[in-house]
Amino acid sequence: MGLDITAYAQLKRAEIPEGVDPWDYADDNNLIHVYNDAEFAAWSRPLTEGYYSVGAVQDGFGAGSYSGYNLWRTSLAKMVHGVRPEKIWDEPEVWKGKPFFEIINFSDCEGTIGTEFCIKLANDFREFAALHPEATLRSSSSDGFDAKYMLFYSAFDFASNGGCVRFH
Repeated sequence: MGLDITAYAQLKRAEIPEGVDPWDYADDNNLIHVYNDAEFAAWSRPLTEGYYSVGAVQDGFGAGSYSGYNLWRTSLAKMVHGVRPEKIWDEPEVWKGKPFFEIINFSDCEGTIGTEFCIKLANDFREFAALHPEATLRSSSSDGFDAKYMLFYSAFDFASNGGCVRFH
């Protein structure tokens, strides 16, 4: 089991007819369910919990096992901020708004990052790679950090067009 990432664009709010199973209806009508735990509810802005029709979807990718993803996220936090993610989780008010905060301080298993933070994170990925290409774009990587970095950048950039990135 592991963490999968899928990016969606051009979402429109959809209503599920009364008396219909929402999961079956969503599957049959190309809808996704946007949700987050209460702790991360703001991360889905401007989307709110509910079902959305999908205008475009990008091929998803596996971010690795949960522990593998957490190793990648730890590498990102250390590379950008010089600290482990736990430091950021323990003091979110200090780190809020800083580069990559919304991915470092987010669920490692499921949830939705909405358009507002997709735009911010795409900019974080783009700007950090431009300022520190040696850190993010090495010619080879034994741990796959670089490839995953580019996959996440691509997903957030794609979803910046009225969409979201789903962790599932």
